[in-house]
Amino acid sequence: MRNLSEWVRTFNRRPVIPLAGAPGIQLTATTLKQNEFNGELQARSIAALVEKTHPDAALPLMDLSILANAIGLLVDYPLERIATVLPHTIHSTEDIQIFRRIDPLRDGRVIANCEAIERLSRSLEIPVGAYVCAPFTLAALMMGAEDCNVALLLNPDLASEVVKFTTGIIIRYARELVKSGAEFLIMLDPTAVLLSPELYREFAAKPVARVIERADVPCILHVCGDTNHIIEEMCRTGAQGVSLDTPVSLPEIAGKIPGDITILGNLDPISVMWQGTPDSVREAARELLNAMATFPNFILSSGCDIPAETPIENIQALVSEVNSLAIAGANE
Repeated sequence: MRNLSEWVRTFNRRPVIPLAGAPGIQLTATTLKQNEFNGELQARSIAALVEKTHPDAALPLMDLSILANAIGLLVDYPLERIATVLPHTIHSTEDIQIFRRIDPLRDGRVIANCEAIERLSRSLEIPVGAYVCAPFTLAALMMGAEDCNVALLLNPDLASEVVKFTTGIIIRYARELVKSGAEFLIMLDPTAVLLSPELYREFAAKPVARVIERADVPCILHVCGDTNHIIEEMCRTGAQGVSLDTPVSLPEIAGKIPGDITILGNLDPISVMWQGTPDSVREAARELLNAMATFPNFILSSGCDIPAETPIENIQALVSEVNSLAIAGANE
């Protein structure tokens, strides 16, 4: 896959790519923690999920903690939940130096994740993507989100230095994922939703653009929450796609997005995908597809990561509804 929009146009229906990796652990009877550390196991879990649900592209576990762990931050690994980064604060540029001594590509979890991508890319016939944490969000994990936002206003030089450091780390990791077989990347920047358009442009969008320039595969930018205030800046990063969360009204915002940028979204991963039934998932999918019928640059997806406990039948229902509508349309 070299161009996301061209790939979308190869379908005679809407492509569907749920942001679903974690539910695959149900099919291998394993835990999230086991999959986070074991590339071969994670690949088996994702492959089993693909075989059961038939999406148009495969994704691994969504995990913001991988690079944070790899550069030396403390991470908590609960059995039943995705890993979380423990609070850490950088007060000066000197505090960054200790992290410069660490080669994140030698980290065990980075190696395991790249192994999972490599195995999936060899075994699956659909495109395999990978997630990377965006520079601003990784900087916020290093500094602490509150301290990072304060530094943007009171100590922008420090914030810029941390973001510069994280950008370099992410470029190296992104290229390693591509080398392992990732055909596209989804860059996760949840903390950036808190920024004004001006601060977003300087501290989040520009670093994202630098990663995209070096990635050499299509990149999709995902920011959680209501991104109406920064969507224009997101579209100027060079991303070939934007993945938008459930609070965003896709039909209303789609007109602000250039036609050559693909829109992904945005069924609620909790109330629809996890807590719903196959019938309610089909209904929600149908409503969104109808609402986006006039926008050819659209991939049906979830608004964010689908929880591990989500019934596999609900993911199957999401994909099968797209296929059913395509068949019905062809028969009209």
